[in-house]
Amino acid sequence: MNYSENKKLETLYTKAVKLYNSKDFQNAGKYFQEVLTIDPLLVDALSGLSVCHYELGDYENALLCVNHALEIVPDSEEMLQNKLYFLLADEQYNLALAISGDLLRLHPSSEDYLLQNAVLLYQNDKFCAALNSYKKLLNQSEEKFEYLLCIAGCYFAMDKTKMAITFAEKALMEDPRNATALNNIGFYRLELKQYQKAIVDFDRAIRIDEDFAFAYNNKGFALIELGELEEGLNLIKYAIELDPKNSYAYKNMGWYFIKTNQPDLATEYLERALELGFSAEYGDEAEDLLEELEGFSEKDVS
Repeated sequence: MNYSENKKLETLYTKAVKLYNSKDFQNAGKYFQEVLTIDPLLVDALSGLSVCHYELGDYENALLCVNHALEIVPDSEEMLQNKLYFLLADEQYNLALAISGDLLRLHPSSEDYLLQNAVLLYQNDKFCAALNSYKKLLNQSEEKFEYLLCIAGCYFAMDKTKMAITFAEKALMEDPRNATALNNIGFYRLELKQYQKAIVDFDRAIRIDEDFAFAYNNKGFALIELGELEEGLNLIKYAIELDPKNSYAYKNMGWYFIKTNQPDLATEYLERALELGFSAEYGDEAEDLLEELEGFSEKDVS
C-alpha cells in the first residue's frame, strides 16, 4: 500500500496499525475511523476497524465494516473469513453457513473449509447435508477417527441410532482406547434402551479416563433406568463434581427428581441446566421437562 500521496493518511494509518498490533483496539479503532474520513474506500482500514469492533465485542459494527469492505472487494477471502468469525461470535449461524458456502466455492477442495461447512450445516440442523460433507472429508483424509465420530453424530441426529453405533464403532477401531468413542457408543445404546450394554461401554471409558464426567453421568442415567436409584444418583452427582458446568448432568438430576416426585428440586436443577446452555448444545429436553412440571403444578392447583 502506498500512502505517499497523502501524508496525513499515512501517519494516521501507521498509528492505527501500531496500536492494533499492541492490542489497544479502542484507540486503534479511532485512528482507523480517521483514516476512513479521508478515504472511505480503503479496505485495509475497514478491515482493521472491523476487527477492532469485534475484539471490543461490538459485533454489529464489526459486520457493518466488513460488509462495506465486501462491497468493494466481493471475493476477498480475508473479508469473507472475518465476516464468518463475526457472525459466529454473534451466534448468527444461518448467515454464517451462507458465508461458509462462499468460502467453499472459492476453494472447493479445502479440507478446512469443508469441515467448517459441515459443522455449520450440523448446527443449522441440516443433518443430511452435514453427513454428506463429513463423508467427503472421510474419503479425502488420512485421519479417519474424528470424521467417523461426526458421521455417527449425524446419524444419531437423524434418528438412525443403529447406524450411529456402527460408525462410532468404526471410529473406535481407529483408536481403540478412545474414551469419547466408547462414551458415545454407550450414549447411543441408551436411546435403544440397551442399558446393560451401555454400562459396559461407560465402564470401559472410565477405565481409560477416570475423570470423564460424561461417562459417569450417562452411567448414572442407565442405572436409574434399571432401578438402581441411589447408585445412579451418586454417579450423576460425581459427574457434576468433576465438571460443575456440565448442563447434561444437571438435566439428568432434574429428570431424576421428577421420577422421584421431588418437583422443587427438579425445577432447580433443570433451570440450572438451562442457565449452563443446555438448549443450545443439546436441544429442548430440559425445557420440555420444565413444562411437564408446570403442567403437574397446574393440575395440583385445579
